Amino acid sequence: MIKTTICWVAGLALGLVSQVTVADTITGELTFVKKASFAGVVYMESVDGVEASSIEGASVDQVDKMFTKKIVVAGKGGDISFRNSDSIDHNIFSNDSDSGVKFDVGLMTPAGQKSVDVTWDENLLVRYGCKIHPKMKSYIFTSPTPYFQVLEFEKKVPRYTFVLGDVPSGLTRVSLTIPKYDTVTIELSVGESKQADVIRKGKKKAVLQVSRAQ
Repeated sequence: MIKTTICWVAGLALGLVSQVTVADTITGELTFVKKASFAGVVYMESVDGVEASSIEGASVDQVDKMFTKKIVVAGKGGDISFRNSDSIDHNIFSNDSDSGVKFDVGLMTPAGQKSVDVTWDENLLVRYGCKIHPKMKSYIFTSPTPYFQVLEFEKKVPRYTFVLGDVPSGLTRVSLTIPKYDTVTIELSVGESKQADVIRKGKKKAVLQVSRAQ
């Protein structure tokens, strides 16, 4: 009886260990050849059969006639909360011909707040702005997984680093998307380090380096 109990407990422990998903860390560096772009997102691509938690809490504010985030990341099926902390009216909208996404939240008075449902596809960069103040612009990116990092660029700063933590071992493709640039995707296993050129209109604009470790 005692031996049977010990074997059952050992088997249960082994089963629990086998169900634990190994998590990795992705580190990397993006270096521009000349001046940097506007902003970008590094993220893990989804894979059938590998569960990834949803993205919640996407929000962006308006302060001094500027959006507080150059890129806000949301998940398909979620929503984005927009706030107006200015003392003037705003009207957030999108009519993005590249992604085909259209929305208009209407007039936002000071201290106002409105939300937009994310009904469009994953892996899309959607440009949006303010009808009242044409110089205001930003982007929404619908990430397929919650493993991402937004990089906000400055023209005189050429080098940027990033870390994606707790990445499930089954997610092996890391991508970089930048408005008006070709998307870069790298297949990356544990222990590997790789690099790829970042292209815009057929010309090399930056180099992406990534590494993966447990």
